[in-house]
Amino acid sequence: MQVRELPPSAVPEGYFTDLEKVRDRVLVANIQRNEMLLESKLAPVGMTTGGVAAVTDPNKRAMSVKVDDVIGVAGFIKPADHVDVMVTIEPIAGKQGNAVSKTILENLKVLAAGTQMERKVKDEEPKPVQVITVEVEVDEAEKLALASNQGKLRLALRNPMNKEHVLTKGADVGSLLKSYRPKAAVVAKSKTDDDGGVRIELIKGDVRKEVRF
Repeated sequence: MQVRELPPSAVPEGYFTDLEKVRDRVLVANIQRNEMLLESKLAPVGMTTGGVAAVTDPNKRAMSVKVDDVIGVAGFIKPADHVDVMVTIEPIAGKQGNAVSKTILENLKVLAAGTQMERKVKDEEPKPVQVITVEVEVDEAEKLALASNQGKLRLALRNPMNKEHVLTKGADVGSLLKSYRPKAAVVAKSKTDDDGGVRIELIKGDVRKEVRF
């Protein structure tokens, strides 16, 4: 570690002037060679372990889900990104109904993304499986656990500037096939009044409206 002098106008927020203030502190992000060490790169004072635990909000939980390249947006999801979680649930066997897709969680912070080795059968050769770890509230963790067991998950990568919450009704086969239909044609019928005025009747679907000229 080196100490360098910088002009006051070039000093970023969170810098250190004393090496003793960073002694025994734990990194929570990768540091490149000759990169400036800032407070944002370190775990809180007193925390002696790094990794995901160090970057998780004290009031939240870190939860991992297994994904493939499609679910994980073809590998473009990385730590510090934000994602929405959607689930598709098939109807219960023996009961009528359609598959339903629904956004269940929004704007979750990604804490880690990588691969781990998994062996499904005892004698099977371990295979790499992509795992994404997100930061969730306790009730969100319950929803994510249920969704991952009952349906198929999809992750949607968000623009970091988008903080908007959107409530949706979900989509099933019926609503899917009704979408993007052509609008009902507008039919106009004209009539002439005794005073020479003109009445036009506008018909749009099952709505009728009369306009006088």
